[in-house]
Amino acid sequence: MTVLSLFVNEADISNLWKLDLIGINDPVERKCKYEIDLQTKNHFLEMVTTNKEGRYEVCLPWSDDKSFLPDNLSLAKKRLNYTTSKLLAMNIYEKYENVIQSWLAEGIIEEAPKNEVGCYGNYLPHCAVIKLSSSTTPIHLVFDTSARLANYPSLNLCLACGPSLIELIPDILPRFREREFGVIADIRINIRKEDRFLTVFVVGKDG
Repeated sequence: MTVLSLFVNEADISNLWKLDLIGINDPVERKCKYEIDLQTKNHFLEMVTTNKEGRYEVCLPWSDDKSFLPDNLSLAKKRLNYTTSKLLAMNIYEKYENVIQSWLAEGIIEEAPKNEVGCYGNYLPHCAVIKLSSSTTPIHLVFDTSARLANYPSLNLCLACGPSLIELIPDILPRFREREFGVIADIRINIRKEDRFLTVFVVGKDG
């Protein structure tokens, strides 16, 4: 079994259509949410740093005590076994491995020290979304940060989500059409070392 580290915050697609995510909600609730979002933003601005490689490094924005997170290795391994069995049955496990290896090569993830395997407690269960018709990403790994054991919170529930950017879309789309070319980009960040033990996941055919 190999343990790797990565943090991805996955949102349920159905949430994109909820009224509160586009700014339509109770004024009192909105004020309270605004204050929480402001605290989260200020926390981020205070804690963000630049590492020696020139990449931004941040700490996770905790909204609750992370000590409540349980040891969910069994859940992560169960998801892994299901995923690998499915990929092996479809004879495409190699494509899944290629994704992992490319992430390692690009420095997106890193392999955990062998002597620390099994010592983390919280793991990110993941599955593979398969789209063989895609020439660029036939297999896409999805991490379930909402996965939880009974009577315990998930990683998502312990993190402040920050302000919703969905409500900015109606303003952005018209401006995107003002010029001949539009530019979009992703920002890659590093999770500080102190928080990485909560963002690990397991890979390997042996589960």
